[in-house]
Amino acid sequence: MSAIQVNAAERFDEVALSTEILDGRVSPLHTIYTCPSCREKVSFSRVDFESRGRRETSNLTAEHSAIIAALAQTSGVGADEYLDWYCPKCRLPARAYFRRWAGGRHGDSGVNIITVVELSLSQINVL
Repeated sequence: MSAIQVNAAERFDEVALSTEILDGRVSPLHTIYTCPSCREKVSFSRVDFESRGRRETSNLTAEHSAIIAALAQTSGVGADEYLDWYCPKCRLPARAYFRRWAGGRHGDSGVNIITVVELSLSQINVL
């Protein structure tokens, strides 16, 4: 069973979510992931990343989590926080690695989604 890693911008419509207001424009607070297998769209908010990313547990099976973590470790993002899920339509296991930030003029904060790691549906036993 193998995993693939792609740039977050290939799967998410927004990769920088924050509370910032720049030049009078509000920064995105939500993003949509598009599953590469079935094209299902899954919506996430900045809060989803901030609250669930603190956990050290996974939403995936131990086997799927370990395969994804191994690839992330060798590619240098294994120490970053993550949020993972199964596609609600085709059950593709996916994990987004991200980095938090805080600061700015008004105590702004946000997350930058760095990369996505997914398993191939043809190689897994669908739950």
